[in-house]
Amino acid sequence: SDLSIATAGGGCPKSRGSNHRGFGGARVGITGLPAAIYAPAPRITARSIPRNTIARQPVSPVTQSTTQPVALAEPTPSTADRVSLAMEAFRLGNHHQARLLADRLLEEVPTSADLLQFRSLVHLRDGNLKESALDIYQAVQHGAIWSLEQVRAIYGDLERYENDARMLRLLAQSDPQDLAAHFLSAYHHLVAGELAPGRKSLEQVLVIQPEEPIAVALMRLIETQSGKSPVASVAKTVN
Repeated sequence: SDLSIATAGGGCPKSRGSNHRGFGGARVGITGLPAAIYAPAPRITARSIPRNTIARQPVSPVTQSTTQPVALAEPTPSTADRVSLAMEAFRLGNHHQARLLADRLLEEVPTSADLLQFRSLVHLRDGNLKESALDIYQAVQHGAIWSLEQVRAIYGDLERYENDARMLRLLAQSDPQDLAAHFLSAYHHLVAGELAPGRKSLEQVLVIQPEEPIAVALMRLIETQSGKSPVASVAKTVN
């Protein structure tokens, strides 16, 4: 299913990151190829021809006016069409095209949690963990965390997603000081409804960056869920 655009309108430039340390029909005459219509030459007598010369009467080409059709402008694709194109590019492995389309859409709706989460997945596939984490950092402040079903619909292949998530967790485990990897790992645990591992990843975020406000808000959310998935209410808790 297509992404839903959480915020309409816009046109304002997209703000990224945070000031907080760590995350940063007319008629047209055609004259180019006229049909030349030559006027008949007047009768010429031998007396009128100078010796050793050949006289030729001038001819006057006449331009015929024709109608050239006016090219119609291509219709501008709708937002939904562009989202669909971005998703299809992602599924086909054209991550560069998917990211460019997401970039342009986010220039129009910079606070769309859905578009931010989509672009984060594109960055994750390419191994750009910092950019992926920055998008999630913004996304959770403006909308709900996606469910595993939503992520699977974007990927079109749950196994591919699970491989990416596994790679992310291994990278986080290998570097206790990688803020982006631990924050992103916490998000993907929450996507899967894995609250305990999500809490552990957020605890490491807070070791690296004490009192980080978004991590604190997500921790508070987890503590109040009592085993329920936090998908529906992340933005309210963060805000």
